[in-house]
Amino acid sequence: MKRLRYGIPVFVVAWVLLLWMAPPLTSYLTNPDHGYQLSLGRLITLGAFPFVDLIFHYGPMVALTSAWALWCSGGLLGETIVCATGYAAALGCLAEVARARAGRIAGFLVPLVGLVFLARFYKWYFWLFPALALLLLHRYLARDAEPLRGLFTAGLTAGLCALYRLDLGVVLLILWCIVAVTGPRGLVQARFPIAILRVAVGFAAPVATWLVALAASGGTAALRSYGAATFDGGRGVVAGWSHGAAPFDASHLLSPASALWIALLVVPLCLLGGLALGSWQSRSAPADPRGDARFLAGASLLGIGLLPQALYRADPHHLLQALPPFLVVAPLLARQLSQELEARSHGWRHLGRLAVAAIALATLLSGIGLRSFGGKDLAPLASNGFERLADLAAGLTAPKPRYPISAAMWQLAALTPPDGRILVVPMSSQIYYFAERPMSGLLNIYAPSILSDPFWRERNLEHVREHPPEAILVRSGFVDPESQNARKLRASFPELEAFLRSRYTRVAFRRGPWTILQRPEGTG
Repeated sequence: MKRLRYGIPVFVVAWVLLLWMAPPLTSYLTNPDHGYQLSLGRLITLGAFPFVDLIFHYGPMVALTSAWALWCSGGLLGETIVCATGYAAALGCLAEVARARAGRIAGFLVPLVGLVFLARFYKWYFWLFPALALLLLHRYLARDAEPLRGLFTAGLTAGLCALYRLDLGVVLLILWCIVAVTGPRGLVQARFPIAILRVAVGFAAPVATWLVALAASGGTAALRSYGAATFDGGRGVVAGWSHGAAPFDASHLLSPASALWIALLVVPLCLLGGLALGSWQSRSAPADPRGDARFLAGASLLGIGLLPQALYRADPHHLLQALPPFLVVAPLLARQLSQELEARSHGWRHLGRLAVAAIALATLLSGIGLRSFGGKDLAPLASNGFERLADLAAGLTAPKPRYPISAAMWQLAALTPPDGRILVVPMSSQIYYFAERPMSGLLNIYAPSILSDPFWRERNLEHVREHPPEAILVRSGFVDPESQNARKLRASFPELEAFLRSRYTRVAFRRGPWTILQRPEGTG
């Protein structure tokens, strides 16, 4: 605990601030992205088991964590506390590492900048696990005489991370395997097979525990579903949802599009520069008792491993998900580069200072342009956090205000028994959470290219036929076969669209954008 004497206060302050600025109830009601994992958690509390009764492309711990939070609190307050705790812990780790490696000013600025540029509230694990890896790397390199200590814990956190996002966990595993081979001195250590074994055993422990639980619940078929859904879902997201950055606008350098372009140049440049400088200093100046050069190389390598998340779908939100390593690498790179140039000629020092100043200016410009995307889900600091937390605890029973979607939720409850299944199309998955009804089908969203190939369409439709919904909730435009919602569903899940349209023809409720459809009276 003594070694975290700076990180713990930062964690506490950040945690209080994030709870005070927690997203309002309207955010949870209207956000299908956060609703995706919330709905999975709700369905688990209603008896479903991941990859047996539910198929999704995230890791199982995303759903299980939301289910645990719901079980503990009975409402949205638990999920809010989990997200706030994850981000606060990440900021505490980053602050501790930045202060120890780059100085007091960096230790103050890094968590402050991180708080301003938080990714989406529900993506806390994309910040926590890389930040925790940086803290573990910092501690490992400080134990020069104990090259095997801490590697099991590092592998364990990477394995747990893989159960949230497999790709992120694999990046951490690769990082720790490289660290295990090179050791704290930066050279190939004689006991590297034992070191790698410790990392591998740590990584395998949570993964194997999950696989045993999955096999016990659903047998080998569930194991195959987990592997196939993870692979097919990830491939579908990249194939169907990836896009490049918006065009650069030279006349408006502070516009989000221009700022994103600048950031997508500065961040990789700093990470590559940190890897090059850290690797070079580790070899040319092995007498580095603090291991700053090796830490710079390792942190930069981690950041490079996260770049695909920022680049495959080049928008500000995905860039912010990959930000934590850069927040630490940037000040440490400036410090190490300044120290390196002190021994050079005046011309080199002048050139180095110009380069650092140019990168700092570019970073500032991109930060100004992207500021509005940081903490996108959070409420303003000046708002009433106590009232908002009370609303989150109350859910749809909150006294004010009345939300348009509430009427549809109450009507669903009136039209279906507690064990009656419902179906929501195409992508308003948050409704499963608030409706508190089991789901018909295996998929909680029907999105283009996400588990929409014939194999998954057939399995899902088979489940819908075996467990037909008592009611389906759709956007009102779905009633018209030529509406945009109907065409989208028909393009990705044509068999399901035809099945629902032929059987669910009675309008039981319609208000605003929401319509509830049921089968005609007297039909089974």
